[in-house]
Amino acid sequence: MTACASDLPFESTSGGSSDERLASDSAALLATNGASHNGVQLNGLSLNGLSLNGLSLNGLSLNGLSLNGLSLNGAGLSGAELTAVRSDNGQVLRGTALAGTELNGMLSDGSTLSLKIQQVDTTTNKPDLFRYGVTYWNGSAWAPLCGVAQGDPVLAIPLRGRWDDSSGTATGGDFLDDPGVFTFACVTGALGKCALLGYEPWEQKQECTGGSSSTCKQISLAVLHQSCTRLLRGDYCGDGTSHTVDGTMVNLWDNLKVQEAADVDEGWLREAEWGPNGASCVHRTRNNTGATQNYIAAHCPERWDAGYTCFSSQSTFTTAKGFYTPLSERSLIRNEFRIGDDDDDDDDDDDDDD
Repeated sequence: MTACASDLPFESTSGGSSDERLASDSAALLATNGASHNGVQLNGLSLNGLSLNGLSLNGLSLNGLSLNGLSLNGAGLSGAELTAVRSDNGQVLRGTALAGTELNGMLSDGSTLSLKIQQVDTTTNKPDLFRYGVTYWNGSAWAPLCGVAQGDPVLAIPLRGRWDDSSGTATGGDFLDDPGVFTFACVTGALGKCALLGYEPWEQKQECTGGSSSTCKQISLAVLHQSCTRLLRGDYCGDGTSHTVDGTMVNLWDNLKVQEAADVDEGWLREAEWGPNGASCVHRTRNNTGATQNYIAAHCPERWDAGYTCFSSQSTFTTAKGFYTPLSERSLIRNEFRIGDDDDDDDDDDDDDD
């Protein structure tokens, strides 16, 4: 049985960017049956026409919002829905009532970037998952923050906190729980895609050991969302370094059944198991190149099968082996990939797929 992540696929954005990390160049989200196009970008911002000189957008403040010149107080997030309170009469604004709201984004040098919510899409069939059409002021006009796809602005999902977009660092790709700050996650980047795949950071799922003396616990999907971002970007070492090619197909699934493995045809190869800090174990790399394998050997060699066979019944992915394992150390998502018919790597393992 397969899971449907979303009914609304999104195409890749167009155009370039002065900052390669912020370019929205990733391919579409294939939103059915647990399979998804992956992408290099963590967020997929497309700040065309704005010279950032290497700066990055570090997050959006929940303070200082205004609508038509009126200050909005008490701004917050309910799931992925922005709310705010009118300063003149205390009315709570949400949904489409926030169209036209202006706010400030914080750049990595401490300066600000003016943003405006132009559109609010409430058609996701989830009461707490909204998508926003956001623009930024480039000095002469309002331009789409996430770029344009097929003539339409790419939408974004607001997520609490921010992420470290550095590469090759101890904190690269990490979630930063910064109070009062949120991120507009473009639906073409890993942050937005993983939310649309069902890994909604504000939700929880229950896991139980089973049997007559079953023990249950609640697991925050925030840790699976973070694991998903590592997977889509091929961030094996969990240091923010992507080892993938935009558009590579990946099939992913988890033990909590947020996503179940798609019923795919032949030609798919098992890749890795993933946790919030990157690959828990690597069976093979989706880019069968010496550069990727050498990088893992140099920076995280212990992740090659991690002391057990990836995809086996001995993996902490299973409830039997992983229930009492700290989530930061556990395998939470598995995946396989397909590069193309010309790939000559045979899937010759006979491991259990529990």
